[in-house]
Amino acid sequence: MTPAKKASRKPKAKIKLVCFDFDNTLVDFTPHISSWGLLSEKLGVLEKVKLIQNDFLDGKIPYSEWPLREAKLWIEKGVSRKELLEHLKKAKAMKNSLKVLKKLKARGIKLALVSGSLDFAFEVFFPKSLFDHVITERAVFNEKEKLERVELFCALEKLAHVKNIAKFEGLKMEEIAFVGDGGNDIEAIKAVGLGIAFNPHVKELENAAKIVIKEKDYNRLLEVIL
Repeated sequence: MTPAKKASRKPKAKIKLVCFDFDNTLVDFTPHISSWGLLSEKLGVLEKVKLIQNDFLDGKIPYSEWPLREAKLWIEKGVSRKELLEHLKKAKAMKNSLKVLKKLKARGIKLALVSGSLDFAFEVFFPKSLFDHVITERAVFNEKEKLERVELFCALEKLAHVKNIAKFEGLKMEEIAFVGDGGNDIEAIKAVGLGIAFNPHVKELENAAKIVIKEKDYNRLLEVIL
């Protein structure tokens, strides 16, 4: 049984840029839905974060307020950059992801990270030099390497960032692929030439994507892009 749906629907234009989500797309944080969830559990604040999530779901706060409040709980713990990095090492990169990223790069395809994860998180798993563009939230540490604040850059604006990258690179949207797993990837996946739902946990994303890959193996991704 093939792990991909609609695999025969190749993009009309050659893909020249691939944009990736991070949490549970490039790196497996299961059973957590994100790196934020893993960190909040390790720091002992996950139950408080669930209350923040409920406030968002009930419409009491905007989405942008959620990560800021969550980060505040970490800051109150006096957490350091080193501690955060050590906790992230509990997760693992998706099978063959580094190898496939390098192959795409060798083919002249540009790579972008467009994610609501924190900027230091991906550096645990991948060399920064792999990506031509990195759009994430930014963690600011003080002189003692303690977390001081978080600045939001991505949040729910993924499509806007993809369009900005396309403009910078002089590319058409049909020359771009977007790989994601969640609801906040849907807009971008619909707008590009090749929308790929990888390890999806949202049915709406599967419906929006041209390709659905449920197997956590990037070799399958390579097949549909090249």
